[in-house]
Amino acid sequence: MSVAYALRWGLFWAVGLILVFLLSSYHPWQSILSASFGIGASRWDILYHLGGNGPWIPKIDGIVSGGIEPPEGCQVEQIHMISRHGERYPTSSTGSRMLTLLQRIKDSNITLKGDLEFVNDWQYFSLEPSAEHDQLTNTGPYAGTLSSFAAGTRLRTRYLHLLTSIPSSQSTNFWASDCNRVIETARYFATGFFGLDWNSTRAKLQVIPETPDLGADTLTPGDTCLKYREDLLTGHDYGLIQLAKFRSAYLPAVSARFQAQNPGIKFTDGELYSMQEMCGFELLVRGSSQWCDIFNHNDWLNFEYARDVIHYYRAGPGNRFGPALGWLWLNATANLLSKGPDAGKLFFSFVHDGDVIPMLAALDLFHSKEHLPVSHRPQNRQWRTSQVVPMNGRIIFERLRCNRASRENGINQEKASKHYVRININDGIVSLPECESGPGSSCPLEEFLAFVQRRGGEIGDFRKILPPFTYPLPTNPSLALRFTGIPGARLDHRDALHVLTSIRLALTKRMTTTGDGNDPIPSRLSHTNRYVHAELGRYGSDASDGPRDGKSGARGRALTLEEGVQAIGGMYAMMKERGFRARWAEVVEKGDKDGGGVVVGFVRVTHRRVGAPGL
Repeated sequence: MSVAYALRWGLFWAVGLILVFLLSSYHPWQSILSASFGIGASRWDILYHLGGNGPWIPKIDGIVSGGIEPPEGCQVEQIHMISRHGERYPTSSTGSRMLTLLQRIKDSNITLKGDLEFVNDWQYFSLEPSAEHDQLTNTGPYAGTLSSFAAGTRLRTRYLHLLTSIPSSQSTNFWASDCNRVIETARYFATGFFGLDWNSTRAKLQVIPETPDLGADTLTPGDTCLKYREDLLTGHDYGLIQLAKFRSAYLPAVSARFQAQNPGIKFTDGELYSMQEMCGFELLVRGSSQWCDIFNHNDWLNFEYARDVIHYYRAGPGNRFGPALGWLWLNATANLLSKGPDAGKLFFSFVHDGDVIPMLAALDLFHSKEHLPVSHRPQNRQWRTSQVVPMNGRIIFERLRCNRASRENGINQEKASKHYVRININDGIVSLPECESGPGSSCPLEEFLAFVQRRGGEIGDFRKILPPFTYPLPTNPSLALRFTGIPGARLDHRDALHVLTSIRLALTKRMTTTGDGNDPIPSRLSHTNRYVHAELGRYGSDASDGPRDGKSGARGRALTLEEGVQAIGGMYAMMKERGFRARWAEVVEKGDKDGGGVVVGFVRVTHRRVGAPGL
């Protein structure tokens, strides 16, 4: 090894350790080791009440005493981590609500007084919302880029013995869902854990699309299961329904307080909730926020619980789909734990909080005898998400190998096991209820595997609860296709024309033309900055049915449902190639106002990746 190379690596790790120290200094780690914020403790820390909208924090409630070091006589021989992405800006939808609120305040021409007086001169924390929304933050003490790198460095220090035991010629796979902030989190983490040149030899990042065509995807099942997305009453949106109920229970008092100071303007529950959200998101960008100061402790305890409610009913134990979604990753992890280090020693998965929550529901780690109420905030509850899924929140399953000496110390020999499973949530060890007889309250491996299988039986057959996505077969030979891109593609007129050209190319490539050589072409185009609507058909001058082309007046055979599915497939592929984040949504048969049939196909387009080529 050359001197220059050695100096390079030495400097890299020195800087890394300094950054970890600096990052840790912004968290109250030294002062909270024995504290218990929000549950009767005298010390108050807003970071523990932001419900996942704040920076990474260590878990301090409901943890096993003794710290995170392996129990005496035990060694970690395999780990499985599932991690939320790093600290980010608000999503496009959340940020849009914030900007709408600020614009309404500005348009009111009212000089705010009292608690809200600072808003008169306050500037939004993003200078380029369209580019920064949804992305990792990269400024301030809580920058998502820094936090992700620090997490990798911290875990490298903890599990260095596993990393160095892997031959240098062997590459370690790790996974991220296909979302820019998740991918970037994985990359920064890998730099801290594997080193600067991780992508050359040491590790390989596997990006998994968030699309329904993957079926039972263990990484992001909430995105791949259409039944969960399409059930508007008890599926994904159930969390929002329950959240609205609890917001109406606690926010009217806040509204009255602000209106007493500013009689000329009244804020809705949604606007007040956005103000509380701005506290956490501004913290992630600037390191502090005046929005945090205008609400009292009780307001923040209610906000924290509101975030518990939305997670509990959106993808957690309160959602009928939640445990089934989470059992996929849990079951796959249990299988690898049973095989031990021969199956691999390091497993890292990077996802969204909405993917971590279902796994917790499947694990039943924070069991509640009754569902969370939405009329009031219960004081004693197990389900608290602030310390479980903060930004960069991570859950690690460790396979422990323990010697006899440790097992003989207070452990029944007949029940002792050589291998155990220990759960680490944000640097706090949490025991699995009814399975904590191992060293350090760990769970004997055989019992853990039996528990996971038993939970699978209690949850039910995933294939019946959430059947995989399948393309529908044609049922009517004279159906038209209507394409709508939703929501937020931010297309201008030129983009819209490119979309239509791409639709035509996709149709031409994927379907045979008619005997006279006519190609299918789009008709009845309309678009805004959020939607592109194109009604498609195959047209020919001698055809007698199908939609009419507004320009040529020609009529032709309408697309079959099967051809419509192919068309949407081509459109979806084009969107992905062009850098848009697109998702399948649905292909359904509907009637039109004239009594005929149409096939309505939706490809959900959320945003274009930074730096990606346009359409």
